[in-house]
Amino acid sequence: MVKIDKQGKREWHAAFGGEDDDGARAVTATKDGYLLVGNTDSFGRNYMNVYVVKTDKKGKLLWEKNYGGSRDDEAFAVTPSADGGFVIVGRSESFNRRNGFDLYLFKIDGNGKLLWERTYGGEADDAGYDILALEDGYLIAGERKTDRKRDSDVWVLKVDLRGRL
Repeated sequence: MVKIDKQGKREWHAAFGGEDDDGARAVTATKDGYLLVGNTDSFGRNYMNVYVVKTDKKGKLLWEKNYGGSRDDEAFAVTPSADGGFVIVGRSESFNRRNGFDLYLFKIDGNGKLLWERTYGGEADDAGYDILALEDGYLIAGERKTDRKRDSDVWVLKVDLRGRL
């Protein structure tokens, strides 16, 4: 994580993660710092997990947590919620009984406590890549495959404040 000023000069930098592959996919500003979302191989059980890092305004680590299940899970985007939490979207293999990825959507509070999680998908791989907070819920942009042999289609979902269709 690198913070630069208006002239492009580095103000500070910070690194997070463990000994294996870890990466950030999205960041959002908070009232007291930043929240990064991405993936980690360092802290999972031989699978990739969602990795969330909360920092202060200078990039100092406040907390880091992993989310997901027993298989590969990834986060691609995050949006703050009106109550001080965060809603994160990506994809998960952990909760799909058909041996593929489903869109993975979950909410955490400001301290990283999991409040709810949902998965949506069909017979083949599905994912959510971006999320927008609305007054009455969230709009998610992603992709969906109707079967493993076909190309992906654009997939847009509107969910309520608890992540339900």
